[in-house]
Amino acid sequence: MGDRANLMRTLVSFALLREAERKVFISQMNEFLLASPKIRQRIVEEWREHAEGHRKPTAGPAGDCNTSGLL
Repeated sequence: MGDRANLMRTLVSFALLREAERKVFISQMNEFLLASPKIRQRIVEEWREHAEGHRKPTAGPAGDCNTSGLL
């Protein structure tokens, strides 16, 4: 049940984003979903680094979408 509660919190967080932030999120998620397993690992590693504040966001294949401050 904890996993479902976490999923619901994530969905609520997404719903509360501004429209521009939702577009960035969807773009990033699409990039992840279409990536190979190896590239997915790299993407997750980059997301973790951004979440922890270890480096500044960079533009990926989805464009310059990391400049919104989401990551």
